[in-house]
Amino acid sequence: MTPLRHAADLTRTLTTPDGAELRMRIRGPTRAACTVVLTHGLGLTCDTWAPHATRLASGSGGRLRVVRWDLRGHGGSGRGTARWDLRLLADDLARVVGACAADGPVVLGGHSLGAMAAVRLAADRPELFDGTDGADGATGVTGTAGTAGPEGAEGADGRDGTVAGVLLAAGSAAGPGTAAPRSRPRDRLAGAAQAAGVRLARSAPRAADGLRRLLPPGLPAFRAAVRRAGFGRRGGTPELAPQVALCAQQLQSTPADVLAAGREAIAAHDVRGRLAALERVPVVLLSGERDRLVGDRHRRALARELPGAEEDVVPGAGHMVPAEEPERVCAHLARLAGIGLGPEG
Repeated sequence: MTPLRHAADLTRTLTTPDGAELRMRIRGPTRAACTVVLTHGLGLTCDTWAPHATRLASGSGGRLRVVRWDLRGHGGSGRGTARWDLRLLADDLARVVGACAADGPVVLGGHSLGAMAAVRLAADRPELFDGTDGADGATGVTGTAGTAGPEGAEGADGRDGTVAGVLLAAGSAAGPGTAAPRSRPRDRLAGAAQAAGVRLARSAPRAADGLRRLLPPGLPAFRAAVRRAGFGRRGGTPELAPQVALCAQQLQSTPADVLAAGREAIAAHDVRGRLAALERVPVVLLSGERDRLVGDRHRRALARELPGAEEDVVPGAGHMVPAEEPERVCAHLARLAGIGLGPEG
């Protein structure tokens, strides 16, 4: 049985140099066999990873420590003053790893924008990725400096952490801004509408948020739009209805200017030719067959960058593949951590 102190989340705060307070949810022992760090997508929060944290902590018998955190501007994390881009998010991820990872190996799990932050971290900080000695905890690197909150989280200074495995769910090596111009009229219209929304959110965020409040997250039409955009074949089932509702609520709660900054960061994202560090560790590329946001072209491009990675394309799943297939995701993460999961309770 998992000890009670390992079954409940601890909430801690990490303050970045530019003043952003990053909220982290931590479950499991400090001296764990491996630490799993989970990063969510744009417009969501770390609550999307809550079922996975429960499964990994309980199914591993307390051998795994699970850290999930809110990206800056999302959920309980502050925005800070620094320019919002993938380099900044990768730096934040390095700080979270340095502050929360127990001595020993680290497994990164990222979804969508969180996956992009993980590959950007590999491009910017290749010394963090070393699968040869990570399982023994013999090799480590110091994380980026930061300070943790009053609940006991240590700062990143002087802490060691080695990434020994990576799960990239709905990830991409380059954003749509690097792609060829849209050719179909419908695609061009959608692109123009998105660009107009970004400009409005940037220039008049209060007005943009006011317009968004006309579509409350409980509105059936809004939930249907979220379901069509983010989920696959099973998105309309009662089993996934709570996940659709949660995504709708999170998207509506994220400020418009944060969404706009995230869209711009994704558009400028490009780490092609810079991912040699990920060739040193096991990598799983998880994607949904019906992902409407990260299409086959971007999935295949990432696979070409990482020819040694394991590809898992889930039939019928959409962009929210972690929510649609939580047990599959947890099985991948546990295997990357070298831990066997017990049966579901």
